[in-house]
Amino acid sequence: MLRRVYFGIALLSLCFSYQVARGAGIAWSHSLKSALIKARSDHKLVMLDIYTDWCYWCKRLDSDVYPQSVVVKAARQVIPVKLNAETTKEGRAAAARYEVTGYPTVLFLDGQGQVVGRIGGYEPAANFAADVNHIVMEYRQLPGLESYVRSHPSDGAAALRLLHIYVEAGRLSAVEPLITRIRRVDPSGSKNLLAEALLLGGSAYIHAGNASRAATYFKEAAQKAHIPDIKAEAHMYLGMLYAAQNQLTPAAAQLKAVLAIQGCSAEMHQAAQQMLAQIQAAQLQTH
Repeated sequence: MLRRVYFGIALLSLCFSYQVARGAGIAWSHSLKSALIKARSDHKLVMLDIYTDWCYWCKRLDSDVYPQSVVVKAARQVIPVKLNAETTKEGRAAAARYEVTGYPTVLFLDGQGQVVGRIGGYEPAANFAADVNHIVMEYRQLPGLESYVRSHPSDGAAALRLLHIYVEAGRLSAVEPLITRIRRVDPSGSKNLLAEALLLGGSAYIHAGNASRAATYFKEAAQKAHIPDIKAEAHMYLGMLYAAQNQLTPAAAQLKAVLAIQGCSAEMHQAAQQMLAQIQAAQLQTH
């Protein structure tokens, strides 16, 4: 995560050039290699927008989000790069390297090219700007937080904050050690740390395409959760996993479990009811 190689202004002026997207207000580069050099020199993140020509929501980002002043202001904190995942060599390589499967995907990279945050899909301007600000803030705080967690192994809350950052960045290899640490601090879940950590771990494994491992985490989260909405979220995730595998009966059971949870938020109950209705309709069609 630390950026250790620094280049002079003269070198940067030779190897890095911006192209301003017409009317966008953001100075986009179209060279990831050059942007990473600048990121190491300027101690900034690269904001990499990977898009395609046929992607409707990519066009909506360009027309509705990037020109907005709140987004332009947030983007000044990063080095913006746009790459076409299909028509450019560097774009194809980036999409493959970062395992991009949907568009638009906006990645935030440190100077070594490591993902430290991502925005998947379209977001309205205010949400997009807030996410950029959040990712930048967490990145600036990350070295201090990592150091603190190493020296304070009994602080489960700090470990959970670090786990949030690692999951958002897609750093799967760092997830297990932190969950193990949180498990030692909160073995029964009574401190309301373990269940949330398990939910984060499960979501990380969903993103990695390991549904079986994700389900294991969600099942334990449902058992260990003491907060109604955390318990409900675990059952919701399990319901979605079962539904995605066309296992409609266990999917419906998980959603009914959400509806049975006392103290659960109205929004969570409504989402469960809507999903359950869809699954029950699908069950009727199979008979």
